[in-house]
Amino acid sequence: MNPDYGDCKFCLKLKDHSENRCEFSEVIAKCQEWVASLKGRMPEDVLIQCQTGSFMLSGNQTMVVIVGMEGSGKSSIISGLNGRGVILKNEEMHRDFKCKYVTLRTNEKKAMTFSFIEPRGVENMLTGLSIADCAIIVIDSTQGYPINNIVDSEDNIVDPASLAVSMGLKTLICCVNKMDVVGYSQTVYNQLRDGAITYFKSIGIEESNVTFVPVSAQTGDGLLDKSEEMAWYEGLTLIGQLHTLDRESRTSRRLRLVVDSTEVKGTVVLIRCRVHYGILLSGRRVVFCPGNWAVYVDKMRVGGLEVKYAWPGEAVELEVKGPVNEMMEQGCVGAAIIDDKLKVAMGIEVEILVTNSKVEVTTGLQGYLCSCHKASFPVIVSQIKESVDAATRIRNKDTPTSLKIGQIGVVSLTPLVEVVVETVSDYMSLGRIIFCKEEEEKKDVVAVGVVVDVDHTELPKLNMEQLNLGKPVRIK
Repeated sequence: MNPDYGDCKFCLKLKDHSENRCEFSEVIAKCQEWVASLKGRMPEDVLIQCQTGSFMLSGNQTMVVIVGMEGSGKSSIISGLNGRGVILKNEEMHRDFKCKYVTLRTNEKKAMTFSFIEPRGVENMLTGLSIADCAIIVIDSTQGYPINNIVDSEDNIVDPASLAVSMGLKTLICCVNKMDVVGYSQTVYNQLRDGAITYFKSIGIEESNVTFVPVSAQTGDGLLDKSEEMAWYEGLTLIGQLHTLDRESRTSRRLRLVVDSTEVKGTVVLIRCRVHYGILLSGRRVVFCPGNWAVYVDKMRVGGLEVKYAWPGEAVELEVKGPVNEMMEQGCVGAAIIDDKLKVAMGIEVEILVTNSKVEVTTGLQGYLCSCHKASFPVIVSQIKESVDAATRIRNKDTPTSLKIGQIGVVSLTPLVEVVVETVSDYMSLGRIIFCKEEEEKKDVVAVGVVVDVDHTELPKLNMEQLNLGKPVRIK
């Protein structure tokens, strides 16, 4: 039975290959070669289908974190969006990030892939916000936005809007859910919308950066199609709003990988990492830092299948020739040797929002830990440079001695180990931080924010002749 190719140009291009029963990996390789030949002009997403399976190439995959009060209908909204898409993944993530993780490919004229993250708990919400491209805040129309309930029982800030904007997410989508329960009332919707806008302005979010969508996850109103019950609403549906997102183009950027783990198997070194920016090609020379490891990518696999190219958002396993005595650690960052230079951060300037009522941020060695992408490293607060007005996000000229809960400040950090971070303006997913304090084997989140400046030290130049057919080389 032949697959349904639809209007997909890629699938039509590969039709002969699949009818000739070639291996699925060959189909993927052929398609990837064709995509690479486009040199940045590839469509948004492509679903490759053949008789032995399907494979998604995501030229631009959007990570969406969906947050809100318990019982507001977050899971129901994700399920409702599946009415016009293909769920590619729906799984519980590993133990250190307990949440629902769903990947949805929509079948609109402008095909897009969305990975929805529904975190459980405050710390997991912070992790979700740190890797997201967009945040959906779900408001229960029967409860309203919890403006008077933005702190938890221990007086720590748990308001998703405050945390989102502090981590660089300037654009928010607010779903006013359960509209069926309030009789699809325009009056109720307007009251909730106006109250939320007033609050958002007080924390530095402009009205133009917030989109409100009335929906009913239970009935499907407003998710995929216009609702006859809410004819008064003239805006787009939720899926329509997602399609209007001005997403950062990751494929056209310089290559950035982040290491998750490494393993030695005989003479082969396996590096498990995720592509954040750029396109990774098999046979490419890559340098990982810190550690200054230069490697030749002999083979690579995505989802257990050997591929020649890996795209932003994909978890990839690299096979390089080894062995090496020292292994690169989680949080190492990789880049292409031929066109880029990684730099170790000697000093980091961050803008943070203090979220913990029990800890004040002060200068000195206070047991602080900083988490950025996959890296976690100890730091010294060398200086609190300025405070920042929460409503306007304008820096004040004062130099505070400490920062308390709810206060925003610009802080200089000195890493105590080698680490690679980027500014949020250069590489957003590599420039968001979670600031913690470790005491008596307990780690508490103190603040969240973004990297605004980095004092870099460049790596020494590499003699390309040192790189002998892929054996990992330590750059001295």
